[in-house]
Amino acid sequence: MKAFLKNTLVIFLLSLVMIASIIPAFSIESKAATGVDDFVTRCYRVAFQRTPDPGGFEFWKAKINDGKLVGSTVVYEFIFSKEYIAQNRTDKEFVNDLYTMFMGRVADQEGYNYWCGKINEGMSREEVFAGFANSVEFYEICYGYGITAGYYSNDYDIGQVNNINLFVERLYKTCLGRLGDREGQNYWVEGMLTGKLSGTDCAANYIKSAEYESLGLSDEQYVENLYTAFMGRESDEAGKNGWVGQLNTNALSRDQVFEGFANSPEFKGICSGYGIVSGEYHAKDCYIVNKNNGKLHYYTCASLPLERNRIYFPTKQSANNAGYTDEHRECMQGK
Repeated sequence: MKAFLKNTLVIFLLSLVMIASIIPAFSIESKAATGVDDFVTRCYRVAFQRTPDPGGFEFWKAKINDGKLVGSTVVYEFIFSKEYIAQNRTDKEFVNDLYTMFMGRVADQEGYNYWCGKINEGMSREEVFAGFANSVEFYEICYGYGITAGYYSNDYDIGQVNNINLFVERLYKTCLGRLGDREGQNYWVEGMLTGKLSGTDCAANYIKSAEYESLGLSDEQYVENLYTAFMGRESDEAGKNGWVGQLNTNALSRDQVFEGFANSPEFKGICSGYGIVSGEYHAKDCYIVNKNNGKLHYYTCASLPLERNRIYFPTKQSANNAGYTDEHRECMQGK
């Protein structure tokens, strides 16, 4: 009996080895793959009808993980590649491919009929692509993977669109510590593509937001954050010490320091490299006296009375010099 059980076990184990040997390696890997791996694998399978080659697989993964490409750009590079175009996919196949690549699912009949109808009416493949790339469903899938879907516009070069997406993404991550929401990402990328919004407008939107102020950054953290947001680099010691020193002595307000970064030649050069209008920023008067009670407030206080009851000073010291010293602490933001 023992010999029989031993032989049976050996046969069973050999059978498992044989089964494993005939299952494609891709099937095994795909079960373990998550996030970016899964996303890149799907692009290869749908666009090229093949499993990823190791070199290509690592290339696209690195581009996404290193923050060089957003999700919509990756799909664009596959779906408008020479390898895909050479397959001469029909319009119906093209629509099905977009559903699978962007959504990871089979097309629903209503959506399928809609997009096929649009192509029959003369809509270009690039315009159809934009509809999928900018969809809520694709954004949510990318968000689940921890990557930025990115806004796509067929009116501009894909490289420029990608770069501006990365610019906006960097501000979201640097200033707010999160991925951009779909509406915000789309708004800022489209605005800077058209030149209606500047790089300074975009940076101010985040750094002047209530969400950013709620982080309660120290002066040192604030300055370091401006270096990362505006320059895309860590601070140099001399520069950081200079800005922090002026904040600590009230020689400059945070708004004035922001102006220095926003209007710097380095930031203007970065914006130019992205194909973005850099814009100009002028600091607002930063300290306010409420004439009703004579109290000094920091400029971000939202509870102050009407405009006509306010007196503005560029620095705290200038308000002190004018005789105002009673600070309303609730609005001082740590100042």
